[in-house]
Amino acid sequence: MKEKILFFGVFYIILGTLGLTIPSISYYLTNHAWPLDDISIGLITIVVSTVGYSTAEKIIVLRGKKSNLSEMLWNLVALVLSIVLTIFVVIFLGNEVICFPLILSCLAYILSCILWWYQNRDNDSFKNIGENALGGSPEQFN
Repeated sequence: MKEKILFFGVFYIILGTLGLTIPSISYYLTNHAWPLDDISIGLITIVVSTVGYSTAEKIIVLRGKKSNLSEMLWNLVALVLSIVLTIFVVIFLGNEVICFPLILSCLAYILSCILWWYQNRDNDSFKNIGENALGGSPEQFN
């Protein structure tokens, strides 16, 4: 569990939003205002790319397995919801509405975090993270 939290925090939250946070901070330092419209677009872009990839992968893997039909449907709903939220964000930003698309983008990002956590609930790869700089465990060298 500790490895999963570390991976989630470092790679999904910090590195995943780096392309958004660095330009936003730079903009703030030069203009003394936050680029809220760019933050909305950045967050929704992260959502579509991560949710799109992860749900498409799950749908392809689960295709044809009747025992996992409900999980496949949840992944399909998540994919469609992310696309619909993206359309709404773009429409509202096109009409120069700033606050509502920012709220939608933040909500979509939080939901994508929950989806990532749910999809990786039984993932054993977090348990096999190596203990040394090369990624191996001490047992491999005995």
